[in-house]
Amino acid sequence: MAATLANGGFCPITGERVLSPEAVRNTLSLMHSCGMYDFSGQFAFHVGLPAKSGVAGGILLVVPNVMGMMCWSPPLDKMGNSVKGIHFCHDLVSLCNFHNYDNLRHFAKKLDPRREGGDQRPAFGPLDCESLQQELALKETVWKKVSPEAAEDVSTTVVYRMENLGEKS
Repeated sequence: MAATLANGGFCPITGERVLSPEAVRNTLSLMHSCGMYDFSGQFAFHVGLPAKSGVAGGILLVVPNVMGMMCWSPPLDKMGNSVKGIHFCHDLVSLCNFHNYDNLRHFAKKLDPRREGGDQRPAFGPLDCESLQQELALKETVWKKVSPEAAEDVSTTVVYRMENLGEKS
């Protein structure tokens, strides 16, 4: 669902439109303004992306026109949001210019994975994406074979993998 919302209502697998532009706009607006319960204002200020939190420890995050992702990692904070999920979202926007207002000059030192070349840092290339995809596939295999607690111990977040990729440029 996150990828469909990020893709303007088109299913990224089939390419079919499954949500109208109005439904996407309205959903993203609601997610941005109230999707993180009582933490929504702080999340909008610091992360600047539409998200929806769930009481089971999940956060559905949308980077419009780029990607959608789901983070799942209980335990929850006092407001009902995933503690590690919130940290992941903060780390993501501290590394990449995904915050709503990161296009301002002041934030030019952040990575822009959307850019295909440029004057400061290159976008993530196909090889980087391939290695990231391989790492995610490995994690999925590990998670299926061990308990969630053990999987969390042996796993690293995508953000830290992205940081390593960013250091190469």
